Amino acid sequence: MYKRIDDYSLLFSRLREDRKNYNGRWVKTFYESGVQMSTHSHQTWRHIKARCLKGSEYQKKKPTYLECEVGEDFQDFEIFTNWYVQQEGYRHLDYQLDKDILVDGNKIYTAENCCLVPKQLNIFFCRNSSSEICQGIGKVKTRSYHFVALG
Repeated sequence: MYKRIDDYSLLFSRLREDRKNYNGRWVKTFYESGVQMSTHSHQTWRHIKARCLKGSEYQKKKPTYLECEVGEDFQDFEIFTNWYVQQEGYRHLDYQLDKDILVDGNKIYTAENCCLVPKQLNIFFCRNSSSEICQGIGKVKTRSYHFVALG
């Protein structure tokens, strides 16, 4: 029935789809076959908050998250999810939330500054921790730049 990888991701995506409860509020978690699962929006929202937590593992691994903060609108899960489910790429598992493609150097997660982008595009724009150049570009001994294939 589901033979291709794309079909598996589509099935998985449907299982984790965001939903509202009987009061019309977005749910953060639900149970599927006795296993508690987070919805897409809740998982993304939790990761944003973790990236902005002072001294977090995110900040230790990637200093670009230092001094990041969650904007007032994204502090509220309901507001965040209302925004998130309307974004282009929302239903695609390979899309990621980005805070600094629209506004270079942005440190605040807000609806105005964030967008969903394909993972490979996001990787290309990520700064390499050892230099000031993009991850998809490398320096050769001649001091010129060349592109490195993204895998």
